[in-house]
Amino acid sequence: MPLFYANKEKYPLGWADVERVFIPIIEPETHWSLAVFHIRTGNVTFYDTQGYPQTETRLFYLRMRETLETRLPEVLKAADVIKFMNVEDVPRQGGLFDDCGVWVCILLYRLGNGRLFEFDSPIQTALAYRERLIKFYYKHKIHVP
Repeated sequence: MPLFYANKEKYPLGWADVERVFIPIIEPETHWSLAVFHIRTGNVTFYDTQGYPQTETRLFYLRMRETLETRLPEVLKAADVIKFMNVEDVPRQGGLFDDCGVWVCILLYRLGNGRLFEFDSPIQTALAYRERLIKFYYKHKIHVP
């Protein structure tokens, strides 16, 4: 994890000026999930819409957690202890449409705007959000000659 993510070298806002850092986690060609690093407490909270019964036993999860445990303190010298927590009541993705990336976007939006994770139908929510993303990207597309 390069230092320029945390200091103001590349981005106008440094991690010292924020409360939370949202870290999309990509398991190559398999799955997306989300980690939220709480600056003040040093806690890292994981949001995984796939709902594994024993998340902490997955090889990818263990490697990613070890990486965050060793690299975050290097980047943020003030972080002495990192407490990892998993949220159990995250909405479960439908599994039909490989919508984990869509759910990372939904979780980012909800967490970033202080909104609750209340959904009548997670599958319909993911489909509706997917449509909103398509409309947004189509509206803001860049024409290449």
